[in-house]
Amino acid sequence: MADAIRELRDNPVDVVFYDPEDKGSGPGFSLLEANSTVPMVLISKNPHLALRAYEYRNAVDYLLHPLQESRVEESMNRIVGAGEEAVRKQATETRPLDYIFVNVNKRLVRIDLEDIHYLAAKGDYITIYTQRGVFTTHGTLKSLVPKLSGCRFVDVHRSYLVNMDHVVDISVDSIQVGDAIIPVSRLKRKKLLKNIMCL
Repeated sequence: MADAIRELRDNPVDVVFYDPEDKGSGPGFSLLEANSTVPMVLISKNPHLALRAYEYRNAVDYLLHPLQESRVEESMNRIVGAGEEAVRKQATETRPLDYIFVNVNKRLVRIDLEDIHYLAAKGDYITIYTQRGVFTTHGTLKSLVPKLSGCRFVDVHRSYLVNMDHVVDISVDSIQVGDAIIPVSRLKRKKLLKNIMCL
């Protein structure tokens, strides 16, 4: 067992098929305990070991002896699918968001972020002012700020989020986005000024 643990530590492995059967000192879960990152498929004649195996995060499946070809194939598909899902998830998390979908009159409308001038909140609704037109949807600015914040979008007021790409003019207590004059709260002004380059 020590050799197997060392092998997993020193060499990249995609998956391990592993029999934790009782060797006289209890079920051999030491391989699972020693490595929590490599996916492991446990194989045993004892169905009662399955419940204990699933206490470990990297136990992805449990196969009973005698092995059936269809179950082994299903297990391999599960491992491949989990790997592909992890890659998709990582790509989604690292790729910058360049559009959103909003629910307008029971339709999902795609809005490119670069087209948004600003968003205004009133009650439980958000109005999105874009180059294509104005869209109103149910929601709060608070829920959108994490998705849109960054150097492009700045919350200048509790009721307004502006796209800095469309800002025309900034004064002491307001900001001009296109033809619209939007109030800037005293608390948000410092954050706003950090997001612009002044000469």
